[in-house]
Amino acid sequence: MRAIVRLNRFHFDQTDSTSTQAWKLIHAREPMPFSVTADTQTSGRGRSGKSWQSPAGGAWLSVAWPIVGVAQRYARVPLVAASSVYQAIVPLLKPGSDVRIKWPNDILIDAKKVCGVLCEQQLSPVPAVVIGVGINVNVDPLVLGRDLRLPATSLHLHGNQPLTIGAIIDRVIASLDESLQALERFDLNDPQRKAIETDPRWLDFSPDELRTAEALPKNTTS
Repeated sequence: MRAIVRLNRFHFDQTDSTSTQAWKLIHAREPMPFSVTADTQTSGRGRSGKSWQSPAGGAWLSVAWPIVGVAQRYARVPLVAASSVYQAIVPLLKPGSDVRIKWPNDILIDAKKVCGVLCEQQLSPVPAVVIGVGINVNVDPLVLGRDLRLPATSLHLHGNQPLTIGAIIDRVIASLDESLQALERFDLNDPQRKAIETDPRWLDFSPDELRTAEALPKNTTS
């Protein structure tokens, strides 16, 4: 079953970066939230200015979200984003898969990188956050080369069912949408706040609530 996605979507066969396109749309006053997807990216980017290879066969997407109210709340977006993508892909994997979040922005399967997340935000002229997500779905890891900070893998090598890029994009966008809405409902004066700010590795963001809990398990597919 495909996830239900409410966000308006802009799709490109090829673009430089879905996040770059998202910022252009934001500055053009496109109503948020919305998503941008692409079959390939020529200038995908990761943290610290690193490039992200984005050939055909991957899920390349960005979600643009408005900053409303207290901007401090949105400092937690990187944690929400990584957890949301994690929750979206884990049910698709074979039992016994060793799935972990390498905080704050990598998702690993069996110690190999399958996904990267990059969050960017601005408070002016349009307060917004853009969450860029790159997932190797049907990508041959050998195409990505060997000169990588972490060895790469692809979802299709670990899936418990046939995987389609469109369905995975829908799952990720729907998960981000639900979790970001939950973040906006989160009470900044809640006693849990101190634990959240002290040790973000102990967070479990569910679509319905934000709560401190046991650390995300290294394997939730068994």
